[in-house]
Amino acid sequence: MQRPSWVEVAVTAVIIALIVFVLARGKASTAHAPQDQSRKERVVTPARHAAPHAAGERVPPALPQVTDTDEPPAQTQTLKVTHASVRIVFEGDAPRPLTGKAQLSAEDRLGVSGWQSLSMPVEHTRSVVFTDVNPCDCSVIVRLSSYMEMRTNFSLAAYVGQQATVVFALEPQWTLRGVIRDRDTSDSVQGAHVNLHSTDPYVRTYEAFSDGRGEFDCAELAFPRARVTIAHPWYPTQTVSLVQQPPDADRLVFTLCRGARITGRVTDESGSPVADHEVYIAGRIDPNGPFFPSGDKEGTHSDASGSFTLEHVAPRKPFTRVIADSGCSNGYADLALETGDERDVTLIVRSITNAPPVLKVTARFTNGSPVRNLDIRIVNVERYAGGGAFRSARHFAHWSDDGVHYAQADPGIVPVTVWCENYAPVYFSNLLFKLNCTTEVSVVMAPPTAELVGHAERANGTPAPGIDLVASAAACEFETTTSCDQNGDFAFKSILPDTAYSIRSGNSDGIEVAEPAQPVDLGQPVRVVLKPYSAITFWGSISNTLKAVNTVSYIISHTPVEHPRFDSLYGTDLKLSINAPWSGDCYFYVTAAGCRPKSYHFNLKPDEDVDLGTIWFEKEE
Repeated sequence: MQRPSWVEVAVTAVIIALIVFVLARGKASTAHAPQDQSRKERVVTPARHAAPHAAGERVPPALPQVTDTDEPPAQTQTLKVTHASVRIVFEGDAPRPLTGKAQLSAEDRLGVSGWQSLSMPVEHTRSVVFTDVNPCDCSVIVRLSSYMEMRTNFSLAAYVGQQATVVFALEPQWTLRGVIRDRDTSDSVQGAHVNLHSTDPYVRTYEAFSDGRGEFDCAELAFPRARVTIAHPWYPTQTVSLVQQPPDADRLVFTLCRGARITGRVTDESGSPVADHEVYIAGRIDPNGPFFPSGDKEGTHSDASGSFTLEHVAPRKPFTRVIADSGCSNGYADLALETGDERDVTLIVRSITNAPPVLKVTARFTNGSPVRNLDIRIVNVERYAGGGAFRSARHFAHWSDDGVHYAQADPGIVPVTVWCENYAPVYFSNLLFKLNCTTEVSVVMAPPTAELVGHAERANGTPAPGIDLVASAAACEFETTTSCDQNGDFAFKSILPDTAYSIRSGNSDGIEVAEPAQPVDLGQPVRVVLKPYSAITFWGSISNTLKAVNTVSYIISHTPVEHPRFDSLYGTDLKLSINAPWSGDCYFYVTAAGCRPKSYHFNLKPDEDVDLGTIWFEKEE
């Protein structure tokens, strides 16, 4: 059999290719042909009906809307909206680009969604939007470069599923440029400490120091809420309120005048020198009444010979009052001072009848330098008839250049704790205080050897940032405070070692409290759970047999010596509702003038009512 030539093979291949091509085209045309009417069709529905037209007028075709009836209709599901949105708008002139960050904080007090912290960049825009915000109390802080910080607080309770708009007015920052000169010599004053304050409590203070030419640049604050305080060792401190914004190109001239110099001696009525009396200048004087010591006075103390020196005293009008005071005796002298005066004065002190006890604390660091800023806590325990007592504490924050600090106490034997920031406290369990006497102690402040750390969270498990906590050591009547960071973590630095502590909330708004507040040991992290206060109501009536008794006071304490609460009641009906930060043992004391106090002991349970019945007072003999 003869084999086919290559020409025949090629022709056969071409024929086969043509047949395949024809069949493919026929199948494609079949796909575009109308389908059987027995099957469902794609329905075209007019989007709107055409308006009627006049006879013979051409009607334009309606715009179609295509729906596929092969697919089942979608099921509609209603979602419950539980959040809100916040839009922040910036108004006013913007001479500089708007760049920075906006922060929103929201806290759901019901504990459903937990605490929120949202952040949004601001980049050359006049508005930003926060979405999915808890519908509760919120705070917004906006920090833009070269503009004043902006903040506000508001509630989103009425904006569930809606958008709230917050409008801020832009306030550009500016730089204060100044020069400080001596008023008498016109010389430049070098090394002056300049503080630029704002009356807005949320705006920080800016500071600067004058250079060798007396010049300084103190940025960045908005006008007109500003005042300047200038301090220098050779001059009295001066405060100036700015009444108009200074031009950026000019420097304001501030003049300082040298103060007066006062020297003298402190003596008793016999002329003998008296030591250890605090000598200072009265801050405000009422010519027809007593003097008022200055809250920020810088004084000195009389030495062993009774001598003292006060430098750079700012004269006051109508006169300057110089005071010597020890708590047990005091005296003063009034001087008509002028700038630059040098005066010598003798201060005669007289004993105060039944003067309260005074505590004198000499504090040094381990290197021997004085402790200038010291906290002193003096605890007094008062007892009531029928058993029980409550604790009241006096806290003194004292400043002294030489490390000698003073505090006033009540007579008795009481515990005292002294401490300063970042140093271990020093505890005295029993210090004796007598009327007309000064109790002296010396302390050495050393770095802490122990700390109490832990984590605070709410009942739903979310962290509790920003909550103030108080650690109490009942064994030594000592308390210290701290705040939780953004993760809810906390650390008490000033802690007495080898002491058990209980932790409670230090917030005064009555929203949350640490529970349970059981003693914890140092050396291991502590978990603190916060929950709302429990509502407790006391019911009762007060005997009206003593017609003069229409005002009473009460004290509620968790234990006989902890957490007192004071208030007053009027009339004979007693209804007292409180938010109790605890449950368990409670001591209730009711007092009235001229009557013996009444004492009650309860085992409290959350959200309960307590019936006191009728309170019968007895007159004190």
